[in-house]
Amino acid sequence: MKTTMIRKLGIALLMALMLGGLVACDNDDDEGPAEEAGEEIDEGAEETGDAMEEGAEELEEEADDAGDEMSEAADEAGDEVAEEADEMEESAEDAGENAEEEMDEASEETEEAGDEMAEEADETEDEASDEAEEAADEVEEEADEMEEEEN
Repeated sequence: MKTTMIRKLGIALLMALMLGGLVACDNDDDEGPAEEAGEEIDEGAEETGDAMEEGAEELEEEADDAGDEMSEAADEAGDEVAEEADEMEESAEDAGENAEEEMDEASEETEEAGDEMAEEADETEDEASDEAEEAADEVEEEADEMEEEEN
């Protein structure tokens, strides 16, 4: 916006100086010192206006280039952030899947250990029952023997 305003002011200044030069001119071939000075002022104003216009165009181009570079950098940064977010999401999903697998494995191992303990408890109960039966048989035999001895 500033460059447009500067350009308009330069053009307006140039036009004012050129108009002043035309008014000061008369149709005589003889140029006086004032007319020569006016022409030099006109030429200087024109050169100044051209230089201002060129400078404004250069500033505008540089601003456009800087804007393009900033836009490009922002796009690249956005792409990198999106890529990192995707990688983080993938890592989180992998971690969740691994945790689920580990929990399933631990659950299976716990169930197997429980089954083994139940089997061992049944075996121990059977052995204890057998030993108790044998002990009861022995006691009964001894009791029979003692009874026979008494008789």
